[in-house]
Amino acid sequence: MLDSTRVLSENVRKTNDLQERIKTIETQLLQKEKIIQNLHAAQQNDDQNKQENEIKNLRRLLQNSEENEKLLSLQLETMNNEFRYLQTEEREKRTDFQAIKNMLIKFMEADTIQNSESLFGPIANMLAMKQEDIERILQARNKLPKKRGFFWG
Repeated sequence: MLDSTRVLSENVRKTNDLQERIKTIETQLLQKEKIIQNLHAAQQNDDQNKQENEIKNLRRLLQNSEENEKLLSLQLETMNNEFRYLQTEEREKRTDFQAIKNMLIKFMEADTIQNSESLFGPIANMLAMKQEDIERILQARNKLPKKRGFFWG
């Protein structure tokens, strides 16, 4: 009987040791599960922070793009205005050139100096002649015979 008591006692002790080891392992397992949960939560927070930073960057980029679009729109409007101004200026130059050309043709077609005199003032004005140029031309005109044409002599 002593043997059986001893075996039984040994078995009880082994069972108690095993139960203690199981409790220790369970405690360690719970600690590791908490660590895993904390790591998982930290990973989620890190991911969330990364996503929030990405959203902030995207918002900043969007704002910059909108500001650039406004600036480019203003530049485009300015360039369009300049283009219209240049077109108008070019059209006016062509019109001025055509008017000068027509006056010169009439001036050249005049058969006498007297007939060309009415065109001399407007032509001088359109060509922005200086006073000395006008005087030089008038002196040359006075030297020509009165009956001949001014331009062709």
